[in-house]
Amino acid sequence: MKKLFWAALLLITVPLIDSLFLGNAFGINWHSPKLMYQVSVYLVPIKLLLTITGIVLLLKIPAQGWAKAGKYSVVTVGVLHCCLLALICLAYLVFGDKTKFYQENGNIHLYTADTGAMGKSYHYFDFICRGKFGFFTPIPISREDWLGQFSFEQSGNQLVIRQLNNDETNVITRDIPTNSCK
Repeated sequence: MKKLFWAALLLITVPLIDSLFLGNAFGINWHSPKLMYQVSVYLVPIKLLLTITGIVLLLKIPAQGWAKAGKYSVVTVGVLHCCLLALICLAYLVFGDKTKFYQENGNIHLYTADTGAMGKSYHYFDFICRGKFGFFTPIPISREDWLGQFSFEQSGNQLVIRQLNNDETNVITRDIPTNSCK
């Protein structure tokens, strides 16, 4: 019974910890931010199945007193997490994933947030520091308000953004903190 209890507890808490604290795909930064986002999209239904399995196993374990209260507390948290994961799965099915909002040009990475939705849209530019075995560290460069149609590139230690507005080009430059790479 004890092994079954610990297995059920792990099946509920590990996906919950990933959802609450670790970010996309257990916080692993490998290959590119776009790939890690895609991996996290596919992990959501897996986390949902693991949590449901943990809840079912936990409900099969007999408990009394404080153990019963603890058991139902964990089950309640697991059910709430399942509801959230099910809503996220439904959102991915209805709206699709957001991989089209990720762009890369060399070591410059761009994520466009909240495009066409309520609220303001922003572009987040990061410098990707490449490490061993394909792992990376994103270093924030800047957050820009909605730019419309634009292109971006790295020129030396500068991020150069060319914004196209009614046949005229507006050039925005930002310093790249390349010395932050270790």
